Amino acid sequence: MNERNETEGGFRLSDWFLVLLLALCIAGMVFRQWSLRRGGTGELAVYTVTAEWRDVDSRTADCLSEGEWLRTGAGELFGQVVRVERLPAAVRLSEGGQWYEGTWPDEARCGLVLTLSVQARESQGLLLRGGTHPLNTGETYLLYSGRAELRLFVRSCVQNQDVQESNS
Repeated sequence: MNERNETEGGFRLSDWFLVLLLALCIAGMVFRQWSLRRGGTGELAVYTVTAEWRDVDSRTADCLSEGEWLRTGAGELFGQVVRVERLPAAVRLSEGGQWYEGTWPDEARCGLVLTLSVQARESQGLLLRGGTHPLNTGETYLLYSGRAELRLFVRSCVQNQDVQESNS
């Protein structure tokens, strides 16, 4: 008859453990953000990012132009398109156990190599876009222009030397 009823309002040891675990998780996230911002090597700099947009319908590719800004799904600025280079889209087809490689006719499908100007800084070996979001070579990002949705594969990220020298 000494059993506690589950509907009573008391905290058990397991409840306190869960509250402590939640508090430690929140403290860890806050510390991680603080250390990324604190550990930077300086102010934001301009980086040149080269990215590929593979196997795109040519009409969709025409929706992208130089000088256009790209945004993330959250609406944050990612970078500005500096150059657009159009390439034929590579295809690989199989027939009878044989693989054949070729390209689509230029008017049907294409690939684009984009050069973007992105504001970023280095922190603890990471390149942080806007100072907070990691920007990784070899990763694919879903971005939006004014008229198109782009799935860009990042090939390289290099600090823009012209801007760095003019600031000196």
